Amino acid sequence: MSSHVSGAAPRMRLVLARYAGFALLGAAFAAAVGCGANPVPVNDDILKTPRYLRYTVRSEAEGFYQRTWRSNYISMAPTQKPGAKVDFLGYTNLWVDLSFNGLKYRMYYRDLPFPTEPEGLRKFVEKHFAATREELNLEGLEKHIRDQIDMGSPAIPMTKEQVFMAVGYPSHIDEWMPADELTREQIFTSNHWIYRYNEIMWIPSWYHYFFDNDGLFRQRSPP
Repeated sequence: MSSHVSGAAPRMRLVLARYAGFALLGAAFAAAVGCGANPVPVNDDILKTPRYLRYTVRSEAEGFYQRTWRSNYISMAPTQKPGAKVDFLGYTNLWVDLSFNGLKYRMYYRDLPFPTEPEGLRKFVEKHFAATREELNLEGLEKHIRDQIDMGSPAIPMTKEQVFMAVGYPSHIDEWMPADELTREQIFTSNHWIYRYNEIMWIPSWYHYFFDNDGLFRQRSPP
């Protein structure tokens, strides 16, 4: 896996990715908001048990609930901290309705629809939500690290686990490999995580997070 990218090459890849992904992003957004596609509801026992949020969620208001995404947009404000209690209110391939500490959220996707088969559903749930709060070991974090995580603001030289807790899973890793269906372990082997910052007319801008070979956070581009 690549550990660092600099110079003109990544800037060119960034420009190409913005425009090459335009059509795909448009289609994904249309599907995510239910245009031209019918949601496929899922009812599974794994959705009946409360869970706990593994990372800081960023969101924006949308009617009577908060809109969030499978991979955080860095431009959105952090609204839920790791350890928040999670209840599943509804699950489809196009969106997931959730309650975080009693507040309603709807999670959308950008790259790949939410899995509906039992194994894919189990992997999604376990990837994003812990079975117990103790599993997160939040009390074992130093106070200044915990404060940065709760603010959704990773700092050099945090570990990959700490950066993940602060900003969630990336949408892509390395040379623009989509991360939605990658396992947590696969993502953590990468030293280059890519997040959407914002979108204007479905054309995204991106933030790149770089780690050294010891797994410590060393650079964000742009700063």
